[in-house]
Amino acid sequence: MTTAYLLNHPQHVEYVLQTNHRNYRKSPLVERMRPLFGNGLLIAENELWERQRKLIQPSFKRKNLDLLNEHILKVISAHVSSWDERAQSGEEFNLSEDMSVLTIEIVMQTFFGAALGDAGARLYQAMLLINEVMAKRIWDVTTLATKLPTRENRAYDAALKTVHGIVAEIIEARRRNAVPAEDLLGILMGACDDTDGAAMSDQQLQDEVVTLIVAGFESTASLLAWSFFFLHQHPHILENLRNEADMVL
Repeated sequence: MTTAYLLNHPQHVEYVLQTNHRNYRKSPLVERMRPLFGNGLLIAENELWERQRKLIQPSFKRKNLDLLNEHILKVISAHVSSWDERAQSGEEFNLSEDMSVLTIEIVMQTFFGAALGDAGARLYQAMLLINEVMAKRIWDVTTLATKLPTRENRAYDAALKTVHGIVAEIIEARRRNAVPAEDLLGILMGACDDTDGAAMSDQQLQDEVVTLIVAGFESTASLLAWSFFFLHQHPHILENLRNEADMVL
């Protein structure tokens, strides 16, 4: 039996994540995610976490994110245009699945500067399967089921190879090209340690890219889908949001 606590007061969250963070370790359940994330920021602890955090943090400065806005708005505009066709025909569709498609398209553009064509489609399908299986594995009482040669386990292993293989190929191609790109991968590849000037190894870079892809994909899609659900229930807030979007964009 394990007792879990949900912290929902800002002071408590600050205490655990910042003020007294050295007293709190990541759950052993996180280890079940290692086959996907490797030593990425989600898994890393102590010195490795601190080093990677220092390397990655500058990538998300305002000036770097501003470079990606054009890509994001272009993807959203093209995607939302398909809603007009559905509205005219009265076609029903699953908004949660649609948000997953949208967020992975944005991830492709912001990370790699392109939709990746067939590789992008394979990456998307592999990520869907990995998320589904991993959600089960995290809460399994034992890890015995993961060692059995079931159809699901074989599909999961194949999906992991697909994701890692595609990301590794892209990194390798970038290394050969040696031309800096104004996307997140290019920014991460150029990140250097302040003390020794060292950049990330290809393996560490791959782990961080996969971690950030997952972080910006399914959870963001779920947030968007639920946001639309609640906005539909509160028309006055929806109207305020529309006015703000018109003003800002």
